[in-house]
Amino acid sequence: MGLENEDLIDPRKVFVYEFINQPAGKSMVKEIIGDPTTGFQFDLLSV
Repeated sequence: MGLENEDLIDPRKVFVYEFINQPAGKSMVKEIIGDPTTGFQFDLLSV
């Protein structure tokens, strides 16, 4: 693809949150910490 390291997003500079529905119409917010090698892991996201 011709990408350089400068083209990639540094996971340490990105804030990612997962919103998890809870009973009674509430939501829990979980911060997802990125790894420079593997990226972000979302527990509830499935493909």
